[in-house]
Amino acid sequence: MSSDVDNIERELVEKASTGISEAETRAKEIEYIKDQVDFLTEHGSESQMLILLNTVRTEITKQSINFQEMILSLEMNDLDFEQVDLISAITSMGLVKQTSSLCSVSYLPPKRMQAQIQQPQNKEPIKFEFEKKIHVSSGRISCIAVTDDNILLMCNDMNYYFKNNVIACKDTGEQIQACTISNRVFGIAIIPHTDEAVVSIADAKILQFVNISSMMPGRQLQVTMTDSCMYGIAIVRDTIIVGGSSGNVYIIEKINGKCLKTLKVGTGCISSVVPFLCANDELLYCCEYSGKKKLYSMKLGGTLISSCDLKNPIGMTLDSKGNLYVACNDSNELHRLSPDCKVDVILLMKSDGIDKPMSVVFNKTFTKLYISNDGQDKSVLVFNCK
Repeated sequence: MSSDVDNIERELVEKASTGISEAETRAKEIEYIKDQVDFLTEHGSESQMLILLNTVRTEITKQSINFQEMILSLEMNDLDFEQVDLISAITSMGLVKQTSSLCSVSYLPPKRMQAQIQQPQNKEPIKFEFEKKIHVSSGRISCIAVTDDNILLMCNDMNYYFKNNVIACKDTGEQIQACTISNRVFGIAIIPHTDEAVVSIADAKILQFVNISSMMPGRQLQVTMTDSCMYGIAIVRDTIIVGGSSGNVYIIEKINGKCLKTLKVGTGCISSVVPFLCANDELLYCCEYSGKKKLYSMKLGGTLISSCDLKNPIGMTLDSKGNLYVACNDSNELHRLSPDCKVDVILLMKSDGIDKPMSVVFNKTFTKLYISNDGQDKSVLVFNCK
């Protein structure tokens, strides 16, 4: 029994020493960032401080994610004594066993990560002028996301052999880098204030993280869901929201992939999910491709507010006022809807080059609009916004 206790003690001390060493290393890195901020607060200018904050924000987010992962791995340990029968007691009084349970410590992300409020912009496009096409050599572009510096991240869900199926392009259409994910990708969303994006791997129901600076795939999260496939994707604070193939929307914990909540929205494929967070409200919009062919507006918690019948809505985006721009695959049209989904204006149609549209997105300054086609013409259309 004494030997059992000694062995358990040795293992626990070893494990604790490793954890303490890792925590001390992270503490030193954070202290270094703090020292730089403190120095510029006292001696630097506002522009120097801005440059520093832009430089270290990725590192701060990385440290925050590391702390969340470390806390999830922590355990509370205890020792239990297990008695043995009378015959066995001749050689041993019993066994000492180690028991573990989840750590009760929780992590509260920094306020800047929690806020993630939609920033007000005095830009509401009213006119769209065709500029050019971005050629797609094979497959089709199922989803587009735009980085803060207006780099287009595009998912090609029908590329042969899945080669280079996540692509990074300049807004001119020039390809910069590409990433190969060995399965059918569909949606992509950028994690705010980081150099990471998350891709929905449709048939495998896996969330694939991608470094958008190096375009290298990172960790994966397997999602447990009743729907057979995963499509639309969005990020809200520390959760990932995904749409399923049978009308369900899943709210997933970003670190461990745990499903926190399931929302029953429709019956068809939830091909696009877009959140709108403002000071007064938190909304979620969902496109249902096939099924009931509706656009849904709901509270982030799942309470339905309104819905709108459209001709197979498949992709959507928002302007700074909360207006929705919806690509309708059956009618070859781009609709603009008011935030309450009541006012409906057709902005672009077949004669403007819209041909079985899939994805639609603005750049960060609302000066350009991108629409991917899935008809005879499978290019990405670029429109100047006026």
